[in-house]
Amino acid sequence: MKREKWKMENTDARLYKITLGNPAIGCKRYGICSMEESDYSMIPTQLIDNTVWAKIETKRDHLTIHFLRNTLTATTFKTHFSSGFFRIEQAIIYNQWHIPKKNYPIQVFDNEWIIKTDPSVFHRFEGLQNTKFFIHPTEQ
Repeated sequence: MKREKWKMENTDARLYKITLGNPAIGCKRYGICSMEESDYSMIPTQLIDNTVWAKIETKRDHLTIHFLRNTLTATTFKTHFSSGFFRIEQAIIYNQWHIPKKNYPIQVFDNEWIIKTDPSVFHRFEGLQNTKFFIHPTEQ
């Protein structure tokens, strides 16, 4: 599946390349296996299954992930987004934020699918300033 490269939009969110899957089982099944900061010039025209680019916004009490629709293969869409929920099987920590395992409702827009963490289950870890991404130790 070939796509046009995305153009940078006016946003304060950072762009990430996200490999989907459960990190505890070799990136199989559901969730976020890995994330690396990226830019729009790094989005390939030949897309990769189980890989998506997303803008991530952090607010005081929640995290919002904007999955860029044109960076999904048909297989990735069917596996991870067609149910209307984005499933995270393994709790993760991104920067200072804990993202619990849960089925997150997907908000559908023209160019992106958005999931937003619920402030009631979203926890900030003040002592993790240098942490980028890892599996929550109590979930391993």
